[in-house]
Amino acid sequence: MELYLLRHAIAEERSASGADAHRVLTAAGITQATRTAMAMQTLNVRLNTIATSPFYRARQTADIIAHTFQLPPVVDDRLAPGLDVNVITHIVQQVPDQHVLIVAHEPDLSWLVWSLVGQRVTVQRSGLIRLDYTANQWKFVFELDP
Repeated sequence: MELYLLRHAIAEERSASGADAHRVLTAAGITQATRTAMAMQTLNVRLNTIATSPFYRARQTADIIAHTFQLPPVVDDRLAPGLDVNVITHIVQQVPDQHVLIVAHEPDLSWLVWSLVGQRVTVQRSGLIRLDYTANQWKFVFELDP
């Protein structure tokens, strides 16, 4: 199992509605997510599933990656800020594919890495982390800064 964790790209500080869930990517964020998608292709990342937080900035980031990989993202409300590590375990168990991308938020992604592999990280906007699951154990493989 290859699990990729991607933090959404740079978003506006405040949405027009004032709701955090409605914040959209800035022009720099769109460029950043596009570069991350290209880097993923360069690294020969394979994806079978893209799951994303319902927050707009995460969905936009997932859409950019999805376009590059020709794979439709699945919006999962459980990936909104405050996600539980058990949710990731549940999602991964439900997915028959072995190459999963989760697009979500900080500090959830850092906490997830800490919980699964015991390594402290701070995931940058549009930063990508790969974790592998083999022999009933998670292993940190790499972190790609934007």
